[in-house]
Amino acid sequence: MNRSLLSRLSGAIVALVLGTTTLATLGAAAPASAAETCTSKATITLKAGYASYSPAPYYGQALYLDGDVTYVCPSDPTYAYHVNVGTVAIERNTGTGWVRIGSFSNGYPYLSTSYAAKAAYRITYTGGTNTYGETITPTASAAVSTGTVYRSYAGSTSRNAHGKAVFNIKVSPAFSGKVLLQVKKGKKWKKVRKPQMRSGHLKLKVGYPRRGKTTYRIVVPAAGGFPALAVPFWVKRL
Repeated sequence: MNRSLLSRLSGAIVALVLGTTTLATLGAAAPASAAETCTSKATITLKAGYASYSPAPYYGQALYLDGDVTYVCPSDPTYAYHVNVGTVAIERNTGTGWVRIGSFSNGYPYLSTSYAAKAAYRITYTGGTNTYGETITPTASAAVSTGTVYRSYAGSTSRNAHGKAVFNIKVSPAFSGKVLLQVKKGKKWKKVRKPQMRSGHLKLKVGYPRRGKTTYRIVVPAAGGFPALAVPFWVKRL
């Protein structure tokens, strides 16, 4: 066998060996894992802050919103993971539609806010695809309502030069209009008059009783999504 033939045969053998090696390497490659579609779930809880007086909850009182957004995949249905892709949002609806009040990038949404008018709250999640290739479905929690929310109020008292008790009363959010002043007689409330409240402020002057204590109250009518509010106060002869 001449040199040129051996050279050609040698080249053919090398090519065959290399080709065989290449085929073996391709055959050993692991198949890509199939992508999963995982189901998400969201929940929300409301917790009221300290109430300084009753009724509660009242306007401006602290309100804490705590949520949880998780997902479960078919390959591991016994374990729930917290989401870490997509957008989680806390939304509020006071009767005019849902409005976003907080956005989060994980499944642990938490927001410290305050009571407005009666409102509903919920958590929404956009869904997304994580680094493992898992597609997580969007979801929304059931809406949770605050129930009735009352106006808040504050007041101060003083005594003027004419011997009258002076009461300054403020309600929030502000109310403008007629309110009802009542005095307690036994177990019943009797109408005294209807003074005008302006921008949530009212200044009243009442006389001191000859003896004992006299109890009054101001009734602010229902308006603006808030129920009627009774603000009690009293005067006493010292």
